[in-house]
Amino acid sequence: MRVSVHALSSGRVADEIASALREYSRLSDSTAADSDAKIVALQAARRQALRVSRGGVEQHIAALEDYAAQVCEADLRYRELPQIQRLVELDLLARTAADALAVAEFAAMSAEAAIVAKTFRPPWTGRPPPPSSLWPRGPRPERAVRSRPW
Repeated sequence: MRVSVHALSSGRVADEIASALREYSRLSDSTAADSDAKIVALQAARRQALRVSRGGVEQHIAALEDYAAQVCEADLRYRELPQIQRLVELDLLARTAADALAVAEFAAMSAEAAIVAKTFRPPWTGRPPPPSSLWPRGPRPERAVRSRPW
């Protein structure tokens, strides 16, 4: 049986269950003590029908209770949704702050690398140095090699 929210809120389902239980109580209370075999057989069939009826009402109530529990769970999750959305926003904000920190760290490392590069830059800029300026002071290696006798 499919139960709509409107039926639950209007009390129709509760009325149906109450009506079924009243009928069950009325029929189960009206038992006659008779020894006639036909009446005993009818009463046995009636008791069986009452058991089936009671089982149906119990299943109906169990299904309704399960539905109510699921509705409560869904309502709880729905109320948690703004908190979850806020946590997602905070996580995004934290990642943005981490990105900004990483950018600042890379900028600082880039500035340090520029200082190192400037420190080791040769004094000439734009054109190659004259060959003599590459060697230490003193005789050039070519002359030293030529002056050897062998």
